[in-house]
Amino acid sequence: MIAVMAISLVGVAVLVLAEGAKTILFQADRAYLEAVEQNLMAGALAWSRQNAHNLAGEQGKVVELDTGNMQLRDSSLTVRVETVTDRAIDVQVSTSCKKGRQTLSSSRKYRIALPERIENSKSRI
Repeated sequence: MIAVMAISLVGVAVLVLAEGAKTILFQADRAYLEAVEQNLMAGALAWSRQNAHNLAGEQGKVVELDTGNMQLRDSSLTVRVETVTDRAIDVQVSTSCKKGRQTLSSSRKYRIALPERIENSKSRI
């Protein structure tokens, strides 16, 4: 009788531990996806700043950035040029990444200042 009760108690303890492990794994995957999303956003923002002058005449253009070099499976990264002014461009960055059954998608808008163009002027010596 005592052996049957001990076996059932061990079974309940294993069940509780397994559910706790699933919760921890879910939370770890979520933290990983949040870090990947932050990395993708930072990469898209850096790319947008570097290519701001090229994007200035491309209002409405959508650029799909390659995430292959980042070694992130099941991820996508797009930059959409929203509005263009003389001094800035507004871009919308959309990310999506997946791990297991979890998918994290987000979209943020950024305003990127265009550096002033330096006109070449002939100087007289």
